[in-house]
Amino acid sequence: MRSFLRQVWKDIINGENIDLYLTILLSIIVGSLSLLGIVHLNLILSLTLTVLAMLAFSTLHNRNQIERFVKLSQESPISFHSESPVTLERLKNSYSIFHNGITLIGSSNLWVQTFKDCLESNKSVQLVMINPYNEAAIEVASQRFYKHQDPELLKKESELAIENFKPLLNIDSSESPLKFFNAMQPFSLWILDRKEPNAEMWVGFYPYRADKEPWIHIYKKENKELFKYFCKQADLIWETSEYLCKTKNTN
Repeated sequence: MRSFLRQVWKDIINGENIDLYLTILLSIIVGSLSLLGIVHLNLILSLTLTVLAMLAFSTLHNRNQIERFVKLSQESPISFHSESPVTLERLKNSYSIFHNGITLIGSSNLWVQTFKDCLESNKSVQLVMINPYNEAAIEVASQRFYKHQDPELLKKESELAIENFKPLLNIDSSESPLKFFNAMQPFSLWILDRKEPNAEMWVGFYPYRADKEPWIHIYKKENKELFKYFCKQADLIWETSEYLCKTKNTN
């Protein structure tokens, strides 16, 4: 009985389940008055209706809580996907874009015009891909790929991506949007609007010779520490990467 009373007191202090406790208290009062015959029948009926109304309110409140919980569960701050779910509309509405990958061939085919539009609107675009002229990096990366383990094919794919990205290199800006990494990258990243409240990212983990990599979707406002961690990783990748003019002679 004491533990029950302690729990009741704790709930009242925290503002929880107050509607239920009031309903119980009112039900006891109504029942006691009815048994003792102290009050008129009409008053008892009014109090009974009040109790029923409070029970209905409590049921509705609990149902709303359950619905909110289910919604939050469905909209988890970290969700898994078989591929990056980034969309054209999201990219077009982004103030800043960071994206890295091994060859970026897919992104160069799909999004180059979107990147170009962003740059021409003075938005920030940072792209990092493997240095195709670094033989060691190409060799290691080719061993991870599922579709081909031939370093020459991987190099050609990277060079094709560079060709696709050429429209970005001709834009007059203080800094080239494309840099090259002299190692096998640990994962692929999309970071959109990192300084904005609605910032989000997709992290794709490179598997060993699997046909697809798993992606996780992270919102800044819902998982600040993890978001901060991958932003720091993106900064390190960008800082340690080089521009094309510095990489062609790397062996």
